[in-house]
Amino acid sequence: MMFRYTFPASVLYFLILSGCSLGVYKVPIQQGNLIKPTMLEKLQPGMNADQVEFILGKPLVPELAESNQWLYFYEKEAGKNNVQGYRIRVFFTNEGLYSHYEGSPEKHPLPKRFN
Repeated sequence: MMFRYTFPASVLYFLILSGCSLGVYKVPIQQGNLIKPTMLEKLQPGMNADQVEFILGKPLVPELAESNQWLYFYEKEAGKNNVQGYRIRVFFTNEGLYSHYEGSPEKHPLPKRFN
């Protein structure tokens, strides 16, 4: 009779110990604006801010120190040292019309962040 209760407890103990040695799975975290190259191709000089927002979505920081720039940022973290993403800066003229952008939606390694 004693064997019946000892066996499941030992199996449970083994499973708990083996699970600890495997490490912890970290879920990939995505943040920011997901922008595709086809979206950037639709931008035309002279578009107003509403038209640009319709194509690209709301910018991450809509009101920078200089109001003629919008920042679009994307980051995917699959571990503490594995961070990839991009930054795209959209420029407007003094009249508030789209002029050009800088950056690329191709993901590349980003610098480590401070924790």
